[in-house]
Amino acid sequence: MAVYSIPFENVTTSAVAGTAETVAAVIVPAVAGSRVRILSVNVGPADATPQDQSFEVTLNRVDDVSAGGSGTAPTTIAAGSVPKFDSASAASPASGKTGLFTVEPTVYLTNRLWGSGLNNRAALIKEWVTNEAPVIGFDQLAGILITPRSANAVVVSGTIVFESF
Repeated sequence: MAVYSIPFENVTTSAVAGTAETVAAVIVPAVAGSRVRILSVNVGPADATPQDQSFEVTLNRVDDVSAGGSGTAPTTIAAGSVPKFDSASAASPASGKTGLFTVEPTVYLTNRLWGSGLNNRAALIKEWVTNEAPVIGFDQLAGILITPRSANAVVVSGTIVFESF
């Protein structure tokens, strides 16, 4: 099984406490048999010196991308351009979006897969073992959402690592 990543770097949220915003997403196409397994989520401070801010990071799922729930991000990574861990692997079956979405995907909050609190001066790596990893299936999207706990913007970098199976 091939392993891929959706990297995001220096994404700045708005300064609105309690408002969840997507910073990166994996999008599985509406192609029969398409699915990916999320292996890890990595979130940390941006490259510059981080401010002392707390926020919540979650991995959420949208169950029907084709119904308009995919959202709008400034950068789209086509399936053939998604970084892969082994250069000999096939192209990724999923695409990605990175950067702060100008239009948020819908029905996220009812489909939370995982979450944790974090301070922007620390980093978090959440890994799943294969039989417990979240599966994102046909015509679904999984996104990392950042929710500031105060009225200050949060700047983050990280990756979503996944495999096709």
